[in-house]
Amino acid sequence: MSRKVVAGAAAAGVVAASILVAGPASAHYGDPRLTIDVNRHILGDGKRVVFFGRLIGEHPRCEAYETIRLKRIRHGILRTLRTTTTDAQGEYRFAFNPVRERGKWFTRYPGKDDFGYRKRHSCGADRSRIIWTRHA
Repeated sequence: MSRKVVAGAAAAGVVAASILVAGPASAHYGDPRLTIDVNRHILGDGKRVVFFGRLIGEHPRCEAYETIRLKRIRHGILRTLRTTTTDAQGEYRFAFNPVRERGKWFTRYPGKDDFGYRKRHSCGADRSRIIWTRHA
């Protein structure tokens, strides 16, 4: 066997081994933080309630135009009541007229994985703190 063939086979083996070990390039944008607040804690008198907050990430790709879910726990049952999208700065809001909507409220960001050419970008999931509301 010629030296060129042996050298070529060895080089191909090194390249294949490095691809298997390293895998595709990846970038983790970190774990964003989700905030929540409400304009009123006493509900049920027919007035509008607004839940609002911000998705704060280490990178703008983890803040802008992301899906946020408003969830409520009442009598041990967890329900997703509304879904919205953050704006360019990562801010969101849910505004509605609740009908006897008391309980524990929080928002959830499911996180995401973006796949580009030979790169994987990921943003971790997060849940906001819990806010309590009661019926008037």
